[in-house]
Amino acid sequence: MAPQSELRQRAAAAGGTESKDLKKTFTWQEVAKHNHAGSAWMIVRNKVYDVTSWVDKHPGGAEMVTLHSGREATDTFDSYHPFSDRAEKVLAKYEIGTLAGPAEFPVYKPDTGFYRECRKRVGEYFDKNKINPQAGFAGFWRMIVVMAIAAATYYGMHFSTILAVQVAAAAIFGVCQALPLLHVMHDSSHAAFTKQPFIREFTGRLFMDWFAGASMVSWLNQHVVGHHIYTNVAGADPDLPVDFEGDVRRIVTRQVLKPMYRFQHLYLPPLYGLLGLKFRIQDFTDTFVSLTNGPIRVNPPSLSQWVQLILSKSFWVFYRVYIPLAVFHIPLSSFLPLFLVAELFTGWHLAFNFQVRTYMYILLVSYPWPW
Repeated sequence: MAPQSELRQRAAAAGGTESKDLKKTFTWQEVAKHNHAGSAWMIVRNKVYDVTSWVDKHPGGAEMVTLHSGREATDTFDSYHPFSDRAEKVLAKYEIGTLAGPAEFPVYKPDTGFYRECRKRVGEYFDKNKINPQAGFAGFWRMIVVMAIAAATYYGMHFSTILAVQVAAAAIFGVCQALPLLHVMHDSSHAAFTKQPFIREFTGRLFMDWFAGASMVSWLNQHVVGHHIYTNVAGADPDLPVDFEGDVRRIVTRQVLKPMYRFQHLYLPPLYGLLGLKFRIQDFTDTFVSLTNGPIRVNPPSLSQWVQLILSKSFWVFYRVYIPLAVFHIPLSSFLPLFLVAELFTGWHLAFNFQVRTYMYILLVSYPWPW
C-alpha cells in the first residue's frame, strides 16, 4: 500500500478528499505525530482529518490549527464555531480516516440536542440585539487606563520617598500586571477579542509575554487546550494537581491524604502569591523543554516562538529589574521588597480569579482526617 503521504498527495490532486477505499484507521498515538504546521492532523468526532493544507487558510488564524493538531479537537471545534455549520462542511473535505482504540483523554457523551439549542438561541440573541461577541473597542480603552495606572505606579514605587506610597504603588502595579491577563489576553486566547487573528495574537502576546513576562504558548496549552476542555477532570486538566502523591495542594479526592493538608488554608495563600514567578520558570522548563503542561502534550515550538520567548522574557527582566537597579539606582534592599509586593499581588489576583474560585469550596471542606 502506498505511504500515507502519497495518498494525501493523490487526494489533494483530486480536490482534497480521499476516496472511501483509501481511508484507514489511526490510533491517537499515530495522530499525535502529526502535530505541526508541516503535517497537521486532528480528531473531531472520532474522524481523523489532515488539515495541513488548510493551516494558512484558516480564517481564525494558523495558530489555532497548529495548537490543536495531533490531538482530539471535537469540543474545541464546536465551541469555536458555534453559530454556523460552514466550518463542519469545510472540515469534511480533509477527512482521511477514523480513530481506532481509546482516546487519549476522557471523551464526553454526544450532545443530546441541548447544547445545539443553546448555541442557536445565543446566536439569535446576538443577531437580534446587534451584538458582536468579538468586539474589541471596550477592551482597548480599558487597557489604556490600566497601562496609564501601571506607568504611574511603576514610577511611584521607585521614586516616592514615602514608604507607604511605595508599597501601595507596588501593590497596584502588581494588580495592573494581572488585569490585562484576565481581560484582553484571556479573550484573545479564545479568539473572542476582535475578528482579526493578527490583532488578537499581537494583543495577547503584548500583555502576556512582554508586559507580564510569561508565555502565550504556555497559556494556550494550559488554558485553551487543557482547562477549558477538561475542566476539573483530574488527570487531564492542567489546573489540577498532576502528582496525586506529592502536590502541595489537595483539591481532588484521588490525591493521597497527608497531614500537611490540614494546614493548606494557611500556607496556600502565600504560595499563590508566587504563582506568576512559578509560571515564568515553567515556561522554559515544562512547556518549551519538556513539551508538557501538566498532563497536556505541547506541540514542538517553532523557531519564532523560541525567539519570542527569549526576547520577551529578556525585556521583562530589563524593565522590571535592570532599569530600577542600573538606571534608577534603586538600592537592592529597597528594590527586592517592592518587587516581591508587586509579584504577590499579581499572583494573588491571577490565582483567585483563574484558579481558586474554581475550587475554593474544596479548600474549605472537612476531610475525614485519620489521626
